[in-house]
Amino acid sequence: MKHAGLLLVLLSFASGILAQDYARLTAVQTTATVSKKPINSIALHWPDDMAASKWTVYKQNDSGRFVFKKTINAPDTSYTDLDVKTGERYTYLIYKEDVNHVLGFGIITAGIESKAPFSHGGCLLVVEDSVNMQLNAEIKRLQNDIEHEGWQTQLLVVSSKKTVSEIKAEIVKAYGASDSSLAAVLLIGKIAVPYSGNMAPD
Repeated sequence: MKHAGLLLVLLSFASGILAQDYARLTAVQTTATVSKKPINSIALHWPDDMAASKWTVYKQNDSGRFVFKKTINAPDTSYTDLDVKTGERYTYLIYKEDVNHVLGFGIITAGIESKAPFSHGGCLLVVEDSVNMQLNAEIKRLQNDIEHEGWQTQLLVVSSKKTVSEIKAEIVKAYGASDSSLAAVLLIGKIAVPYSGNMAPD
């Protein structure tokens, strides 16, 4: 019986490692290099991936939509955008693909002498009550860190016994009270969330 318990612990630990490794392997870990000479340019680079045959690059336009820019075939792992202006920020989406389907993606924002946005909007921290009680100082430090990144935080402490619909109702209520400035929700602890389907490989 002891061996069975140890096996379960090891399998749980291994599945956590595999989930993290899967995320790292599927992500397109992109870096950007900017230049003003001889002309303005933003060069995107990412590591090679033996499973991928191509990367498709998209660029976000003024309306927030991602527009196709170019398909990069392996073994090339870079893309240079010359249509950039000093002081502007640009967001790129890169899909990693094989011949049949998308394997993963990455998003990066870059600019030449561009300023970071002063305010991102509101961030609602939904924290399970037992976690808030045990890690109150850490939660406050997290709030402070998030606020220094340009977010206005709001704390919502909930019970782990609350249902998905009850949690959703509280988030909707907080959104209404924020005059629509709430732009992100961060869940911390054992909080009910909706699921669909019959599989959860992670």
